[in-house]
Amino acid sequence: MSSKLDHDFIEHLAKHGESNKRFKWYITAIVALSSFNYPEKIGPLYLHLLEHYIAREIHVEQTRKIREGLVKSAGPHGAAKTRYITFRSFTDESVSDDDDHLSALARGDAFLKSLYRDVPDLNTDDDFIMDKLESSQAIITTLISIDCKGQARNHMKGMMWNGATREEVTNIRDSIVLLADHLSIAFRDGAVQVPPDPINS
Repeated sequence: MSSKLDHDFIEHLAKHGESNKRFKWYITAIVALSSFNYPEKIGPLYLHLLEHYIAREIHVEQTRKIREGLVKSAGPHGAAKTRYITFRSFTDESVSDDDDHLSALARGDAFLKSLYRDVPDLNTDDDFIMDKLESSQAIITTLISIDCKGQARNHMKGMMWNGATREEVTNIRDSIVLLADHLSIAFRDGAVQVPPDPINS
C-alpha cells in the first residue's frame, strides 16, 4: 500500500467515519499518526482537513480538540513520541487561541482529577474542550496504535461504560486499522478486537 495520504484515501477514511457522529474520524487519524510515528503526515492532513472537511466556523474549536487529543495521548505512549509541537507549527493565527502555559496546566490537572475521581480532594467538575468520551477516543486510539492490547481492551470497555456504543468504539478501532493497513503497519498477532459491551452483553 502507498504511504501517501492522498485525497482518495482521506476521502475513504472520511466515508468510513462519517456514521460515527459523536467521534470525529480526523481526531482519530491525527492521534494515530502521532502514535504510529508519522509526524510528517500530521500537518499536511490537518491543512487538508481545514480546506475540505472542517467548516470554517468550527476551525478554532476543532483545532483545539485536535491539540488536546495529542496532549492526552502523551501519557499512553510517552511525551517523546507526541507530535503536538509538529502539529502546532501548522496552526496559523486564525485558528490559534491565546491559552497560556498556566491554563494548559490547569486543564491537564482537571483531566487528571476526572480520571481519579475516587481519590479524596482530586475530583473537580471543570469543563474541557474535549468531553470525557472524546478524551477516551484519544486514549484508545493511542493504545490501539501502539499495540497495547490489554490496556486498549480495558479502555474500550471503560468508554462503553461511560456511554459510548460498541458500534462507535468499533468504528474508531476500524479507522485505525484502515490507516495502519495503508501505511503498511503490522500489529503483532493482528489488531486488537473490540470487547463485548460490558453493559448489554
